Amino acid sequence: MTSDPIYPATRPASFNPNQETDLMALGASDDPNPGLEAFLASAVDSKHTRRAYRRHILDAFQGMGGVRLAELHPNHLVNYRQKLMDDGRGPATHAQALSGLRSYLTWCADLGGLPFPLRMAERILRVPSATVVRPYVTCTRGEVDRLLETTSNLRDRAMILVMLGAGLRVSEVEGLDCADVLTVDGEPVLHVRHGKGNKDRLVPITDEVLEALHRYLALEFRVVGGPGPLFLAEDRGVEARGNPRLSHYGIRMVFGNAVEAAGIAKRITPHALRHTFGMEFQRASSDLSKTAKVMGHKTLTTTLRYTDHLQLAELRANLPRWIRSRS
Repeated sequence: MTSDPIYPATRPASFNPNQETDLMALGASDDPNPGLEAFLASAVDSKHTRRAYRRHILDAFQGMGGVRLAELHPNHLVNYRQKLMDDGRGPATHAQALSGLRSYLTWCADLGGLPFPLRMAERILRVPSATVVRPYVTCTRGEVDRLLETTSNLRDRAMILVMLGAGLRVSEVEGLDCADVLTVDGEPVLHVRHGKGNKDRLVPITDEVLEALHRYLALEFRVVGGPGPLFLAEDRGVEARGNPRLSHYGIRMVFGNAVEAAGIAKRITPHALRHTFGMEFQRASSDLSKTAKVMGHKTLTTTLRYTDHLQLAELRANLPRWIRSRS
């Protein structure tokens, strides 16, 4: 039987998908995380969250000495949490690591695979409440100009303009197809499918973004509305991979090369272009609900950070000056 990504590759010989199955018993007998892949596939919808949870859960069991789930003791969790909180990483990383492990143990408990009461695990793996406020990294107008002026590759230029002109996340750029460039009421829009929270949204774009997409696609004899991924990989390993779509790793690499070519010293990531778009949109609209909608924010709490950022300039204008200028 071929391997199914939902379950570990090793299955009982008598496995029947039509019969009730003990997911906790699947996999090798010495697997410290039985059913991990089943948990990730059935309980976590976002592929990025799955990747992060897998890493955190595997790190947790390795940090607990490779203990198997059946041998897990509350003391293991106490020691793990203490080490985690002292590792120097930020509160957001700690919260994600604890949430991932809690979710996995909850899933295991529901299937009868946790050797002690779930309430004990929940109490021990308490996620600390923390408010982390960091200024968004954004691009200045001059940095944007340099980035576009030095990017001659039509694909890379179109991709950067999509991020600057629509505020898309890297995963959303990766998932775009040619058919996702639409015309609504005579104006161009991007259909963002399965964004964060598995939500779709329509994002309007300007004619300059649309023109960049047309120029890029025409170079490869493709058109808006046609089949296939919007942004294609151009490296020599495309045929071997069997997937022509530019991956999120490829997007980050392309963008990093563009930043380096532009001679921009500060650390700018693709997400900085999303923040740059959000900041400019909020500055122009002064409407949080519109900004939240175009950015695909679940709550206005996230959108309020753009307002806080913009208010820094207003606060700066009122700072007292103590050194008198000399004539």
